[in-house]
Amino acid sequence: MERRLRNLLDGGFKLRHLRLITTIAENGTIAGAARDLYVTQPVVTRGLREAEEILGVTLFDRGPRGVTPTLTGRYF
Repeated sequence: MERRLRNLLDGGFKLRHLRLITTIAENGTIAGAARDLYVTQPVVTRGLREAEEILGVTLFDRGPRGVTPTLTGRYF
């Protein structure tokens, strides 16, 4: 817990992470989020993985037809 809090407070979690997570949730797909953010799909995937690592939690369950927020992801 202490490490996660330090990661949040040291500037590791940025506004772009929040925007990325919000856009993924609104679209329900990584590809849709990439399209809306005008970036490639690998950029979105990498950004999500980075945000989840900083937070220390999984925010979305990945499936063949998109993503669904985990319980933590819904609260976030």
